[in-house]
Amino acid sequence: MGIALGKLSITAATAMLALTCASAHADEGLARISELGDRDLVAQSQKAKAKPKAPKYTSVEDESESSTGLFKGNPPPESSNLFFGFGRDFWDAWGLQGRFAYRVLDKGFVPELNNSIYLEGGVGMTFYGSRGGQDGVTGFSLLATVRWDFQLNDYVIFFADLGAGYTGVSNSKQDFVKGANLWPALGVGAIVNVTNEWAVRGDLSYQFLGVGLLHRF
Repeated sequence: MGIALGKLSITAATAMLALTCASAHADEGLARISELGDRDLVAQSQKAKAKPKAPKYTSVEDESESSTGLFKGNPPPESSNLFFGFGRDFWDAWGLQGRFAYRVLDKGFVPELNNSIYLEGGVGMTFYGSRGGQDGVTGFSLLATVRWDFQLNDYVIFFADLGAGYTGVSNSKQDFVKGANLWPALGVGAIVNVTNEWAVRGDLSYQFLGVGLLHRF
């Protein structure tokens, strides 16, 4: 009888110890869960209190710089350029042309496109040859235009120009040559960039049909 009671007592003690350990583990687990829950609540609270970041907007200039595609971006950084060309003047005689252009508007009249405005002045010499019974007839011209550039990409620029010019002819043979006296300067053309500073320019206009070199500075 005494032995049976002793075994029962030991069994009861073992059960109590097991319950105590289980209770301790349960309390530890609950404490861990509570700690994680508190951290989550704190994180959510901090996130709720944090001010939302304002969206980043770019200016028209910044947007154009970062844009890609045709007729996007900015004009060349150099605002001035010189041009020297050779071709047909007034679709009638061979001649030489020199031009100086200065950019007055980096952004032209079409804000969605990469376009710019230049003021351009030039001089020219036209070799008419024999006209009106005289040899060696030569024309000397002055020109002033507004040039409107549309930059397709980093390599190609299209342009149109509009203005007026005057040609004085040697030997006073004004009636025997085209382009004498006052004339309208009207045409289109293209510029193909070879480097940042150098390009090839072609003109198709009343006053000049030819090609030449353009230098930016």
